[in-house]
Amino acid sequence: MQWDLTRLYHGFSDPNFEADFEKAQQLTAALGEKFARPKADDMEQLKELINAFNELEGLVNRLRAMISLTLATEAQNEEANAANDRLQAFMVYVRQCHSAFARYVGSLHHL
Repeated sequence: MQWDLTRLYHGFSDPNFEADFEKAQQLTAALGEKFARPKADDMEQLKELINAFNELEGLVNRLRAMISLTLATEAQNEEANAANDRLQAFMVYVRQCHSAFARYVGSLHHL
C-alpha cells in the first residue's frame, strides 16, 4: 500500500518539512518566553497563548501525520524513523509548554 502524502509534504527532504519543524521549535521557544514574562492583561496573554498553541499543534500534527503514515506502510523507512526520533525528542519541550500553560490557566482566578 502506498499513501499519497504530497498534500502534507513531498518527502522528508521537502524544505517545507524542515521549515515546519523549525517553526514549531520557534513557537515552543516563544511560548517559554511568554511564560517567563507574563503580561499585565491576563486575557490578552491567554488569547496569545491559545493562538500560539493552536499554531504549534497544527504544525506538530502535520509533521506527525507525515511520519506516522509513512511508517504505517514502511516501518523500516530510515528517513521516517529519523524524523520520528527527532519529533519524539522535541515533544518533550511541547509537553513542558503544555504543563506551563495548565499552571498558568490554573493561576487565573477570574476565569
